[in-house]
Amino acid sequence: MALSKLPPSRLLFFLFTSSLFLLLTVILGLNFSSFFTTSSPLSQAKAKLLSHPFDAYLDLYEQALLAADFPLLADLEAKITLLLPSASSSQEDRFRHLLDRKEAFNPSLLARGLDLLNQELEKNPDSVNLWIEKAQKHWLLGQKDEAIKALEKAKELDPVNSTVETILLRER
Repeated sequence: MALSKLPPSRLLFFLFTSSLFLLLTVILGLNFSSFFTTSSPLSQAKAKLLSHPFDAYLDLYEQALLAADFPLLADLEAKITLLLPSASSSQEDRFRHLLDRKEAFNPSLLARGLDLLNQELEKNPDSVNLWIEKAQKHWLLGQKDEAIKALEKAKELDPVNSTVETILLRER
């Protein structure tokens, strides 16, 4: 509908509000261009993927975990695994934590994770953290005796580790 076809009262209202908007913009120095250039969540995600791919994949992995989207989780695990060599220790820890949360959904996945952990322990038998992680997995599978054996091995490797001692006291 063209402005010339508007009733005079609506035309006056339109002109008044437009003028008021422009006047407030000038007086208050408001910058409304940000309303039109605000990046969408998708463009923000793309930017994060380009600048921090490992963190972006971890964020997406966490969302897929919440949605219980197991096919997407498998795809993301493959991508994240490729990026692991360049990850920081905190990123690796976050990924391990997310894997533990995923395994809690499915005992067969937890058992598979335990098998992978055993392979890692063959390579790094002196890793206290891996022994503690093994104990946690055994505990989640209901294998209390195996969990305590793993904690005792961790205690043997690091006798002053307060985490191991605390867990052992609690579980016995």
